[in-house]
Amino acid sequence: WNDLSFEFHAAPGERFDLGPDVISAAVAPDLTFTRTGGTGTTAPATRDGTFTAVRLGNPPAALTGDPDIMGTLSNTGSAGASIAVALQDRGTVRFRIFPISRDGSFDINFLHAFPNDWSDTSLRVVGIWLLSRGTNPKVTDLSYNLHALPGENLRRPQSLTSLPFKIDGKPVTSAPLYLTRGRHVVTSADKQVKIGLLTTEPLTLPQTRDFPLVWQRHSSTSVGVSVKSRTNPFLLVFNESYHPEWSATLNGEVLPHVIVNGVANGWIVPSLPDGGEIALSFAGQQFYVISAAISVIALLIMITLAWAPDLWPVAPDR
Repeated sequence: WNDLSFEFHAAPGERFDLGPDVISAAVAPDLTFTRTGGTGTTAPATRDGTFTAVRLGNPPAALTGDPDIMGTLSNTGSAGASIAVALQDRGTVRFRIFPISRDGSFDINFLHAFPNDWSDTSLRVVGIWLLSRGTNPKVTDLSYNLHALPGENLRRPQSLTSLPFKIDGKPVTSAPLYLTRGRHVVTSADKQVKIGLLTTEPLTLPQTRDFPLVWQRHSSTSVGVSVKSRTNPFLLVFNESYHPEWSATLNGEVLPHVIVNGVANGWIVPSLPDGGEIALSFAGQQFYVISAAISVIALLIMITLAWAPDLWPVAPDR
């Protein structure tokens, strides 16, 4: 899904410069494109017999950093729905789609949903749509949240979402808020947002720390790891760009492979009271070696036939 891009199909009178208002009305293989209307909170659904596309409210201005989109789905049908977004990077707009669950609440973190695209603070969300097979899909409780990245975004409060609350009768915006000493009344500015009290207790987490490992790189596609005695399971992180062809084995058993921080390879290693040896390998290299060997053998056969024509007798003409 991270690499699925919306592409145009040639059609009479079709334009290729429609910008972020052009969306996919279906997922492969029958991609078609239509324009949604308006830039208001929602737009009339555009139907093509496969999907219904509804434009959602525009995201906050200059939404950057590590944003979330949250809401509640209803009437999406048995197949659920997807969220389509238009990501703009220095004038270039790319369209991406992310499947979400059926009717119910959803929470999409863009950094995890689109790791191949959401890589720096130059990206902007310039359009969001709901794609559904339902006849009358509906999104309620739509809201955005932003986990600002360090540096630039921390100095740009306008990129944050206004909160649906009032303090002493005044709406809370994304601007800095300073409270004076004394009593203040917090009320909801949205009927769908309820205010409640949350009590917390100090939370104690177990201490975690790095521990020494002995890494031995046999080749660019083969690495050995020696682990001393470990009484608890741990996560082994290999900072090579994530690829499903990387694998790790421990005593012949394949370890579960996971993505770490959206980019690195990781494996969940069980407790090793007696230590152990973990072997990392890239399976794709085997196919390359086999292909290269076949190519070399074929080349040697061709050279032999060219320099020794007697090995390939030709029947005389009569």
